[in-house]
Amino acid sequence: MSWVKEALQALGRQLGIENLRTDEKGLCLLQEGSDTFIGIEDREDTVLLYISRETNFLDKEVMEKALQSTFYRSLGSNEAGVCLTRDSRLTFFSHIPRSSVTFPRLSETLGLLRKLLLTSIERR
Repeated sequence: MSWVKEALQALGRQLGIENLRTDEKGLCLLQEGSDTFIGIEDREDTVLLYISRETNFLDKEVMEKALQSTFYRSLGSNEAGVCLTRDSRLTFFSHIPRSSVTFPRLSETLGLLRKLLLTSIERR
């Protein structure tokens, strides 16, 4: 078993999911609550980790917070990005080089992406 699969299974156990793994295309998509999704994509040279939530893309405050939270920001050993999908989902993501994937890194990155998302959608 590769270290990526081992790290993913350990992350699954942390989330309360036994035997978490990607499908034949390298994708794992989890629903968290009614409107939040966590995605993991095992690509050739990188693992893409993201968290996404439906939002009102016309809400200027939410968009400004999201963009400011990742502008030239490093998340420890990871860089974070933010995008708005065509279906109005605010998505924070991070690419982890495949050779650097470990359970602690996946867990830390997911925690930081969650924090960025929640901070962006909080009302003042």
